[in-house]
Amino acid sequence: MKKALLITIFAFVTLGGCASKDVNEVAIPQDKIYNVIFEGTPEIADKRLMSSGVHLGDVLTQTQSSSDLTLVKVSVKEEHTPLIRSNTVFVVSDGYLKYDTVGEVGEPVPEGGRLLGFTGKTRLLWF
Repeated sequence: MKKALLITIFAFVTLGGCASKDVNEVAIPQDKIYNVIFEGTPEIADKRLMSSGVHLGDVLTQTQSSSDLTLVKVSVKEEHTPLIRSNTVFVVSDGYLKYDTVGEVGEPVPEGGRLLGFTGKTRLLWF
């Protein structure tokens, strides 16, 4: 009887430190989805979104329309979403999408927003 009582007390003492947090207190990172519009078909071989060697997110889908436009859905990691602004563009470089900006200032873009994409640096410069 004493042995069972000691085991029960020991179990309560050791499990007391394992109390879980309320679900509302736990911050779960949520990637944000954006639409990148290209004129023509981008040659994306590597599904990563990159900026100066940093992996910002990934390409999810690529859909060609009948009007020579291509919609590329991208997922941006939550910690990098402050970079996504109205002056953000993506350029295909070495088979992946590279983050770039045009102009000095841009407003934050909400999730699901549209961004411009360019099939190469030359097209961006012509823009």
